[in-house]
Amino acid sequence: MAQSKRRPIAVFLISKLRKLGNFIFKVKGIRADIDANPLIYVTPTPPTAQINTDIVALEAEQTKVKQRVPGSVATRDIAYSKVMEDINNLLGYVQKLADGAANEQEAIALITTAGFNVKIKGVVAKDNLSAKNTKATGTIKLIAKSAAPRASYNWQMSSNNGVTWLDLPQTLKARTMATGLVSGTRMMFRFNAITALGTSDWSVPVSVVVL
Repeated sequence: MAQSKRRPIAVFLISKLRKLGNFIFKVKGIRADIDANPLIYVTPTPPTAQINTDIVALEAEQTKVKQRVPGSVATRDIAYSKVMEDINNLLGYVQKLADGAANEQEAIALITTAGFNVKIKGVVAKDNLSAKNTKATGTIKLIAKSAAPRASYNWQMSSNNGVTWLDLPQTLKARTMATGLVSGTRMMFRFNAITALGTSDWSVPVSVVVL
């Protein structure tokens, strides 16, 4: 894939993670996403075991801060910087994979499956689709951003990181259910909308592990 200014860029939206707890939660999610896809992210840099060690150290230092241990703020900040270094290195690793993808959709899938956000043509892609587990085993609820008062929606899912896509039934509402999925499988979903103006491009894929 050509490395131009128009290529999908992996980004870590630190500005939205001002609370340390949210930052740690996000990093843990990225680590878990990488671990869940060892055939895709074969040699992550740094290894996820190192990331986990650094997260644990950061949590321990934050506990000391809450206990008002002298000097703990400084050591907490050092631990935070180490985790940020891990994320920046991992971001570079994922970006290299995305740059080597065959096409834009595959590049986007490589980035989002790792838990990072995507910037396309200089703009961070908004999440126009959510995919969430329901109380029913093997069922995912999909909710898209409404395209128009009158529109129909095409849905697709993939179990192999976007290499192949399977169609779900078309709907007249911006929501649907994907049922009969295998628990423990990471699935990707996307949609497009048909309105009076025509058919939109496929959305940025979202991924979720089926419960």
